This record gives sequence, structure tokens and C-alpha cells, in this order.
Amino acid sequence: MLSSLFRYALWFFRSKKAVITGGRCIEIGGGYKKVSVVMLGIIIAVTLLLTLTEPNGWLVVAGIAAFSVMMALVFVIRNTLKRRAASRSVIIGVTILSIVILSLILTRVIPRVADWGKQAGWFGQSRAKTYTTTINNVKQTWEYYSDPLPLTLEDLQAADKELYSYEWTSSESLLLARYSGRQVALPGYEYDLYYSIAAVKWPPLFDLCLKDYLNMHDKLSRYPLIAPSSSKKKFLKTDDPVWQADSVYQLYDDKVGAKDDYVLCWGNRIVYVDFQEIPTSEQIAVASEKLRR
Repeated sequence: MLSSLFRYALWFFRSKKAVITGGRCIEIGGGYKKVSVVMLGIIIAVTLLLTLTEPNGWLVVAGIAAFSVMMALVFVIRNTLKRRAASRSVIIGVTILSIVILSLILTRVIPRVADWGKQAGWFGQSRAKTYTTTINNVKQTWEYYSDPLPLTLEDLQAADKELYSYEWTSSESLLLARYSGRQVALPGYEYDLYYSIAAVKWPPLFDLCLKDYLNMHDKLSRYPLIAPSSSKKKFLKTDDPVWQADSVYQLYDDKVGAKDDYVLCWGNRIVYVDFQEIPTSEQIAVASEKLRR
């Protein structure tokens, strides 16, 4: 559609110029088709580039490629029947049947590949392991991960490394990269740690992303059934020098005061970190060193 509009605009202005000088509207030649092909190629290339910058973008491209192969097979089957002078009803029937069969195959294969890829760690995560507990004679199985994390509870306090799941996820585009680290205690144990890191590649987006982080509790308050709370929470700027950050925001509750959630800015990086308790100066120094890199 864009290429058609471009062709029309090009034809319009050239024809207008020709008419003003006493000529006639120009004829549309093969050059416009070449322009359309070039523009289509550019659009496809840009779309592929944007898609492949996402960690799961290859899966989208693979899905499109699989669909294209399926349609190509349908056309091959139909054209083969035409060359063999099959009747119109036979061509239509076989074509519909081939579409149905290939569609069923496609819808079964892609989810299986995606699930296998998730288990194999293709989507920014390592392969999940399982942990089984028995509570009141009932066995429960939990998934846990062993991804390397830039900051762990062991860096901040004494903790048993065997009792936690370490999960790292990432997503990236041309404008923004986002990462999250989650250390979760396996059932029966306490303490966990969560942080999210946004690397803003396009400066005009920085303030918008920061505002989104700072207003996260305002959004949750709109859904009291999801996050019921009788108090109001808000991030306030403190600029605590111990963090050695460009900006420091700490979460405050209007009933209990300071909380253990922080939003921090280092250059183009915005970091949200949720501790289990307000960190000491020594813990802040360690967290700052680990998260700002």
C-alpha cells in the first residue's frame, strides 16, 4: 500500500508539472514497478531487522517462513493438478484438503518447537530444573533455574546457594533493552530478591520509561482486587549519595514510612530493585557496584 501511494504521489507531481507546461499526464511505465519492488524489499528488510532484535524474534520469522512454505506447497499441488487437466471440483477439493492438513501440521509443530525451545533455554533462560517437596503427604514439584545473576543475596548477606532459584530474562529492541533478575527461595525457605534493568538506547524515551517505573504503584492501586491495600505508596527522590547514582528514588508508604524498593538511574540505565528489607550502607555499596555496570 505504501509503495502504491508513493507511486501515485510521484505520478501526480510529475503529471502536474507536465500539464502546467502544456503537456499531457505522463504514462506509468515499468520504472514504477521497480520502485515498488525496491520499497517492498526495504520494508521487508526493516521488518525482519526489528523482529530479529527481539530475543524471540527468530520464532516469529520461523513461523512466517513455515506459513510461506505451506502456501508454496498448496500452490504446487494446485498447479500440478491443473497441468494434469484435473476437473475444477477436484482441484478445489484437493486444495482445500491440503490447506486443512498442512494447517493442522503447522499448528501442532510450532507450539511443540516453542515449548522445546523454552525448555532448552532459547528464550533468554537456562533449562528449568525441578524441585519436589512433600507437605502433608502431598508431593509438589517446582521449577527452578540456575542462571548467573549480576547481584545475588549471597552478595548481600549469608545465604545457602543451594536453596534458591536464579532466573535471568532479557528482551531487546532498537530503542530499549530490558533485563530482570529474580532470586526466589525454594518452598520452605525465606528471602528473595528481584530487580529490573532498563537500558534506554534512544534518549527521548528515558523520561517516559522513568515515569513508568515511578508510577508502578499508582497503576496497581487502580486494581484493588489484584493488589488490595489500605495505604498509599509513592516513590520519593532521596538521592542518597551511598548509591553513587545520578538519581535515587525510594518507595514510601503513608502508614509505615520508608520501604525496601528503589528506583535508580545511572546514565541511560534505570534500575528497579526490591529488597526484602531496607539495606544497610554496606549492602547498598555492594548493590550499586553490581547493578550499575
